[in-house]
Amino acid sequence: MPESCVRQTVPRCSRVWNGDVWKNIVETRTDKNLDTYVCMADHGIGIILKRKNRNLLSLNVKNFNKLKFKDFYYNYKNYLNLVTKKDLENII
Repeated sequence: MPESCVRQTVPRCSRVWNGDVWKNIVETRTDKNLDTYVCMADHGIGIILKRKNRNLLSLNVKNFNKLKFKDFYYNYKNYLNLVTKKDLENII
C-alpha cells in the first residue's frame, strides 16, 4: 500500500519503498479461482487463497503493468479488497 507515487516507482528511488506489487494484487482479484485480500497492517499484507473468489473484481484491463498510481490512489480500497486483522480471522 504505497502512500505516494515515489514509493511505488520502479526502479526504487526512495528509502521507504513498496514497489508496484499492488498491480499483481489487482490482477489476482480478477481471477475467479483466487480469493485475494490485503490486510491493513504494516504497509499491507497480501493474502491469496486458492478457492473461489468471494469478491471478484471486474476490470477491463489487458495489461495490469500499465496501471498508474492515480488508478491505485482513487480505487485502492476496491482494488485491494482491504480487510482488517479482525476480518481476516473470519475469512480464513
